[in-house]
Amino acid sequence: MIIYKPVKQILNCEYIGTYTAYGVSAIDTATNKEVAFVSDVFLDEKSVNNFTCVCNKNKLDVIHLADVIDDFLCGENVTNNHNYIIQHKFWNVYSKIWIFNKKC
Repeated sequence: MIIYKPVKQILNCEYIGTYTAYGVSAIDTATNKEVAFVSDVFLDEKSVNNFTCVCNKNKLDVIHLADVIDDFLCGENVTNNHNYIIQHKFWNVYSKIWIFNKKC
């Protein structure tokens, strides 16, 4: 089983200087090893905590992590009632992954 954890990072950019960002780590619970890491995804702790909570709750397969992050950040199908429908494109066919409430 994979669990997702937020990772706080202190990063540096030549244009804006030092800043705090949050990445997402995917841990295989059978081996307790990190199987994927996406750096510098979120700029606030609340967003990364919500994102990882939803990934864990819905048992996201790690092969979809990059697509789901991309969709989440692009705001695809975000509705005003705080429900999200996350979709990803696979072989030019859109498939719905989850419908979930923003609050985990």
